[in-house]
Amino acid sequence: MSILKKALSLILCAAMLTCAFTSCLNTPSGLLVDTTVKNLQGDVGPSSTIAISDDGYWVINGTKTAYKAVGENGKDGKDGITPTITINADGFWVINGTVSQYRAVGQDGTSPTVEISNDGYWVLNGTKSAHKATASNGKDGANGITPQLQISPQTNEWEVSYDEGKTWKSLGVKASATSNGATIEKVEFNEKGQLVITMTNGQAFVADLPAGEAHVHTYGERMDFRGNELLPCDQRIYFHVCSTCNEMKWVYGKSSDHSFDETYEYDTENHWQVCANCSQATTIPEAHTVDENGACTVCGHSGGKLPVFQMDLKSREIRICACGPTQDIYVDAPTDAISRAIWERTISTEERLNTIIVVDYLGGTSGNYNETIQQIKNNIEVGMTSWDLISCYSNVTQSLTIGSYFRNLCENEYFVSDADYWSQSLVQNLTVNSRLFSVTGDISRDYMDQASVIFFNPELADIYQLENLYETVLNGEWTLEKMNELAANIYTDSNSNGTVDIGDRFGLLLNTATRMDFFTAAGLSLISNDASLIEPNAKFLDFHAELLELFNSAASFSLSSTSDLTDQFTNGNALFLNHRLGNAVELNKAGAAFGILPLPKYDLEQTEYRTQSNFSQLWSIPLSVDSADASALALTSLAYDSNKLVISPHREQLLGNNQENTSQREEILNLIYNSIYINMDTVYATDLTLFNFYRQIITNKLSPTVWWAQNVGILQSALEMILTPYTD
Repeated sequence: MSILKKALSLILCAAMLTCAFTSCLNTPSGLLVDTTVKNLQGDVGPSSTIAISDDGYWVINGTKTAYKAVGENGKDGKDGITPTITINADGFWVINGTVSQYRAVGQDGTSPTVEISNDGYWVLNGTKSAHKATASNGKDGANGITPQLQISPQTNEWEVSYDEGKTWKSLGVKASATSNGATIEKVEFNEKGQLVITMTNGQAFVADLPAGEAHVHTYGERMDFRGNELLPCDQRIYFHVCSTCNEMKWVYGKSSDHSFDETYEYDTENHWQVCANCSQATTIPEAHTVDENGACTVCGHSGGKLPVFQMDLKSREIRICACGPTQDIYVDAPTDAISRAIWERTISTEERLNTIIVVDYLGGTSGNYNETIQQIKNNIEVGMTSWDLISCYSNVTQSLTIGSYFRNLCENEYFVSDADYWSQSLVQNLTVNSRLFSVTGDISRDYMDQASVIFFNPELADIYQLENLYETVLNGEWTLEKMNELAANIYTDSNSNGTVDIGDRFGLLLNTATRMDFFTAAGLSLISNDASLIEPNAKFLDFHAELLELFNSAASFSLSSTSDLTDQFTNGNALFLNHRLGNAVELNKAGAAFGILPLPKYDLEQTEYRTQSNFSQLWSIPLSVDSADASALALTSLAYDSNKLVISPHREQLLGNNQENTSQREEILNLIYNSIYINMDTVYATDLTLFNFYRQIITNKLSPTVWWAQNVGILQSALEMILTPYTD
């Protein structure tokens, strides 16, 4: 070990301290560096000396110890031991933690320290000075300042010598306690490079020291410190090493280290660039600059903040006909985070367009859908009420679409079909011949709430020592086969009645209304992208057989009551629960711990997850509207504000505050939301009698091939009727 790596401690004794400390350390070139405290007089304890023997061992008061002080051959000292030398509370020397028999400190003594830094400068009490202790060339030490300290027997004051003891200069500090008991409190350098000795009574003495030798470091290239890859470029830590003395200089990265991609990322309002080096820093987001087609001229995004938002409707009313949960469309006064967000959305659109939003609520329970449909038809036909927008569940909207009661959204310049806030699967699957009559997405809270998911009980997952289910999903390994495997051995006859019934523990609890959603999740459909029928193929039949095996085993149990499903899961009677995502609110209220997973894929070859969302609110512009532009503006503005204001608190409400609210679960929730898939099968399930189809092949175990043969004519006629407004 070179002298740059050794700490040479010099203990300055205060009043009534007696010691003589002499040490010589080998530098890489054999340089002897001498630090000596001579003729120290104290009132208590014998005179103690520390030296190094000819063969390189520490010697205390003439007694040779077993501790080696210098290395072999006087080269680099790597064989030597540089002990920790301190003074304990009783005033005795302590070497490497072992208390010696030699007293070092009087009763009033204090022990400031003097050390040599890695680059060869004197350090007093931890403060590096400007004074060299060793030569920069490591050969002769001629340029180093090696001070010696002694106590004058005539004045009892500390004296310092800078010429190897030839001459001595008083520091003006008494070595023994003063009459008032004052001793040395600290020794340090001030900003002028002077040695300052402060007494315990507050008195300070200043001594000038010779100027130190200047040394110009020659630093090498910048080198990475570990962990830099996790930090932004301008927060990374680097170091340089001096080629002469090996001193390290630490530096931070600079903002100029960032290298921003030429491509842009964006949201509905702004665009920005991301650093290619760290992927964490971004340029300052800038607002989209759009052309006459609504596309940003910088990043190309077409769903940004459009200039049409500035259109003044001159306090015109926008009347919305709603059937379903009207609180998702309009609230008079906020009562919680969600209602406040919806209320703010309404206010924002009203202020942006200078309009007033009015909602006419027509109800919408399962018992009065037909009545609601007829009422809307009548109003549109005779113009009793001038509605600008209609928002209804899909099974109401599709009936009105078939009757040609809605305008084609694609014809309106203020409707941006590829904007982020619209469901792109619906836009793509329900746009036929450049005609689209209904839309949903962020504007409908039901779009997320109606998503079919799998909840899991984390406590049971721990008990049965299951793998990390979030990672299983994120790794693309969450398949029907995997879910079957995990659920298979969970069943327990908890109520001990010998019957598979409510109260037992199951691997999977099923909602009878969502069982058909597994087919959508597996990428299976009965209507193609070109709006033609698809006969159940081998893949469909294999999946159906595997699904029946699970549904009809003791591993699963089906219930139609939402409250029963919630109670059974909350009471720990199921590992998995298939239910609507919106049911997370009830689970949170019940204090249940739960995780959220998407429905499983068909197999490992399926590249993406798909999430079915049934009966979500669809929005349309009625034929009878007097200003389709005003309607489209309001529709676009509400959807835009929903994306900015409603989505975040809605997700927070679903996640809740239980112990499973982890970053991985948030990532899964984003995956589910982005994988919501709406197609013809979803929207027109009632008219295509698909609910009957899935009920027959699941509940009654009818062969899909048999059902298809019996009903394909009915399906074809229904599809032709559905496509009428798209083809006329």
